Amino acid sequence: MFHRTHALSGVHMLDMILGLSLCALAFLFGIFELWNVDIWWHLRTGQLMATKIQQGMLPWESVPVTDWYTYTNQNKDWIDLHWGFQILMAVIHQWGGVRALVLIKALVGAITMTLGLCIRRMTESVPLAVVVWMPSLIIVSSRMYVRPEIFTLLFLMSFLLVLFHAPRLPGLLWLLPFIQMLWVNFQGLFVFGPILVGAYFLDQIVFVWRYRHVSKIVADKSVRGQGDYADHRLCEQVGSLKLLLVCLLVLFACFVNPYTWQGALFPIQLFERVGTDHEFFKQRVGELRSIGDFLRDAPSMMQALANPYFAAIVITTVMMVASFVLRGFWFLRAIEGRSYLVFRILIVLGFSYLGWQTRRNVSHFAVVVGFVTLCNFSETWRHLRREQGNSQQPWKRYMVRFSIMGLMAGCAWLVVQNHFYEWTGSGRQFGVKERSNWYPHDAAVFSGKPGMPSKALIANWGHASVYIYHNGPDYKVFMDGRLEVNDRTTMENYEAITDSMTTDDGRWEHLLREQIEPTDDLPAVMIEIAESQRRMDPNWFRKKHTSDSLGEIARLGPLIFNLMSNPRWRCVYADSVAVVFIEHDRSRLHSLPELSARSFLERVSGIR
Repeated sequence: MFHRTHALSGVHMLDMILGLSLCALAFLFGIFELWNVDIWWHLRTGQLMATKIQQGMLPWESVPVTDWYTYTNQNKDWIDLHWGFQILMAVIHQWGGVRALVLIKALVGAITMTLGLCIRRMTESVPLAVVVWMPSLIIVSSRMYVRPEIFTLLFLMSFLLVLFHAPRLPGLLWLLPFIQMLWVNFQGLFVFGPILVGAYFLDQIVFVWRYRHVSKIVADKSVRGQGDYADHRLCEQVGSLKLLLVCLLVLFACFVNPYTWQGALFPIQLFERVGTDHEFFKQRVGELRSIGDFLRDAPSMMQALANPYFAAIVITTVMMVASFVLRGFWFLRAIEGRSYLVFRILIVLGFSYLGWQTRRNVSHFAVVVGFVTLCNFSETWRHLRREQGNSQQPWKRYMVRFSIMGLMAGCAWLVVQNHFYEWTGSGRQFGVKERSNWYPHDAAVFSGKPGMPSKALIANWGHASVYIYHNGPDYKVFMDGRLEVNDRTTMENYEAITDSMTTDDGRWEHLLREQIEPTDDLPAVMIEIAESQRRMDPNWFRKKHTSDSLGEIARLGPLIFNLMSNPRWRCVYADSVAVVFIEHDRSRLHSLPELSARSFLERVSGIR
């Protein structure tokens, strides 16, 4: 008896270490250098709203109503449901800088995985939960950016946790409207909350109908006394009316935002805009491309499977299908009660579709499918224990747990040493600072100096957020990465201008002038060197590359080369990340010195 108790206590200790190890691994996955470009306009918006609040405005009065940052969309409505995230991140950034942003993002990811481990009964297998969540964690890590979506993952997992424990702790359901109120003020994907509760309510309706009409099951006392079907009392404990009330409160919570009904309907409006022009946007925004696009781009299926993120998606999908097969087998044998089959199938189908359609949704797919898989496997494991007993020898328990810990330790080592990111080809680096030579901070600061134009065209438009952070809203950009503001027309105009700059056909200045007032000066042009090089054609380079200084500038791509060759434009700033041009007449008027070709090459020489 002593040896058995000692073995059990040792196993329980290992289970605790296993759970902590998964959370620590989730934290490590979130520790990589900051490189998502949209964080800077989020921070600037949070700073501006925090300043207004300090001046006495109420939080919901400080949010933007029309666009603050672009001169092409100044009068366009801007529904900024990220305002809660933005103020929080602005405060954290002011307190601890980029390091704090990376750490808080990693912490949110770790908390999300901690909640995932709580989606089980206390007597159920911890190793099983860890094994199920491991591939889901790898998928989630692909989207662990300092973006509002990291909080969507947290809220999504919170909803699933509450719904899982609701049959035994129905009072938890009253937390959902409060979580929803937070969610709607952090990101536009708050719509997932009502979808989950609605699917759960539909499952309850089906269960009540089945309980009332399948009389042979209800009448069979040998079944009613067993396992989960003793939960026929769920009709009284949770109750359809109570669930209906919770659903209505969750829906009502969607309107508790500064934009009220416009904010509540915002996901529909954004879906219509992006969905209508999905083919257009997905060619220009990588995260909107589908898994099918990834497979078509891959040379072969084996090379696609060599990508850890895609391999994790396949493993997660296979585990989910296997869990339904096994759960269905035991359900048919035992005919044991509440399976939540309708709820699980609905959310798996819905989030699988979303994950397949766009890569940005694969993390939501991973959370939901991981939840369903764990529920199915846990129920199957519970039935097996009931039929066969807990006869596993202690040494086997230890071996299983040590093997899983070894796997996680190896994964952690790969992450810390950057081997994992080299394997994925993501370009990430383990660390808590900004990615080096990535953000054009110095060029953006220079562009806001006195004498510089109050408008700017930024190539590429993703890094317009850096310009916004340092100069907005007084200085404005042609466009940035906010699809809720910048529509297809704006993007087409931007592409027409930059394509004309690339080919140097002379139209781009006229196109640029069409977007401003007739009396205004042309905007400054800030060109990211990597963007200019991306547009370089080998034939063009062979034609333009010579032994003189101008020929050396051809290495920087056609955007920079063509403006350096244009007598109407003057280069006034250059570094290893970006180059800034303004009209020659304006630079002379404000005494902004032009960089010579030699000085220019010296300043940008750090890139190669």
